[in-house]
Amino acid sequence: MEGRVFIFTNAYFFTSCLELGYSILIVKISHIIGVGIFLYSFSAHAVLWNKVVAQYNDDVLTLWDIEREMRVERIKQGQPSEKEVTPNELKEFTKKLIIDLLVRDEAKSFKLGELTKADEETIYQQFKHKFKGRLEFQSFLKQYQWEETELKKALMRPLIVERFIKEKVMSVYIHVTDEETKEFQKKSSQKLNLNQARLELKKIRLQENLQDWIKRLKSRSQIKTVWE
Repeated sequence: MEGRVFIFTNAYFFTSCLELGYSILIVKISHIIGVGIFLYSFSAHAVLWNKVVAQYNDDVLTLWDIEREMRVERIKQGQPSEKEVTPNELKEFTKKLIIDLLVRDEAKSFKLGELTKADEETIYQQFKHKFKGRLEFQSFLKQYQWEETELKKALMRPLIVERFIKEKVMSVYIHVTDEETKEFQKKSSQKLNLNQARLELKKIRLQENLQDWIKRLKSRSQIKTVWE
């Protein structure tokens, strides 16, 4: 069991406790002992949720932070939100979330990528419409302890990141020579004319520029995770 990461939902609470090694025997047992076992298991559950799995600069992310964000992302993508999260999914999502948070902080410092109140409300309503009705949405908020203001910030962040990248990173002028374009055109598996080849090469260079920028951003930050 060493090295395994368990993601809990309320539906799997007792199963999860059993996986952690706390036996819960539903037999003829006194009320006092039953309550004692429940409280002990709940305490272990809470400790695991509060476990810090990542740190970036002066901020930390707990297992619960990651879990909540992943549920939101799944709903946005139209995927089953209650599907069990694998350790690999947890690891990859944590990395992505840290990058998003770093880029968001960068956007704030440059005052770029800002959204209007109308933008915020539109995205929030689009998310609400992913649910069958108001009761299901309220149940989701309660289960994952989302306040409306906090949830809006989580929903807005990807758009802020996207806008900032377009304005700051992807707007950089990329120059490619005729020789480079012709060489790219010759090696391309697609049948491209010279203008198409130039555009495709610029897109590739922009992506490379973005990756380099992200690497520099990460190198300026202090990032630690439990997996590294």
